[in-house]
Amino acid sequence: MVNIPPPTIATEVPGNYLTAAVWNSNIYNGLTYNLNRPHFVARQATAQSFTSGSNTVVTWDNIDADSYGGYNGSVDATKYTIQAAGWYLISYTICWANNTTGNRAVYVQKNGSSLTGSWSSAAASSSYPTCNAVFRALCAVGDTLQVVAQQNSGGSLSTANPGVGGPWWSLIWDHA
Repeated sequence: MVNIPPPTIATEVPGNYLTAAVWNSNIYNGLTYNLNRPHFVARQATAQSFTSGSNTVVTWDNIDADSYGGYNGSVDATKYTIQAAGWYLISYTICWANNTTGNRAVYVQKNGSSLTGSWSSAAASSSYPTCNAVFRALCAVGDTLQVVAQQNSGGSLSTANPGVGGPWWSLIWDHA
């Protein structure tokens, strides 16, 4: 499907005829866009190791959906580039391997800066500490989004084994 921008509804007045052009701009394009909104879903198929005390961008190697082609894993497997401007509903879950030392934190950054409301943290646990968040962000075409994780266990620590409970990230266009 060709990426179409959010539709602009024309102003109509009494007496106008319903032409093919009016139908396409007011009804077909609006329905097509709203039934095929930009969305992206990624998971980790391979656990990723994180060094203690440093921020590390999360790598995504299993893409379940990318309706507008904003992900290019051969160029950068950590980044999604916005293809349609608007408000996005963004969510993630990062489940860490069991470790009883230190803390874990995750956030989403847009163009290199952390997004308000995207931070999540978890204390160390012997039962898969998990960081997750759901929030909205206003994005422009060309903005880049990345998930960043950090931990301070004192040594390297991996995300939980992929599969049920494995790390995932999603975003969907919400409204203009």
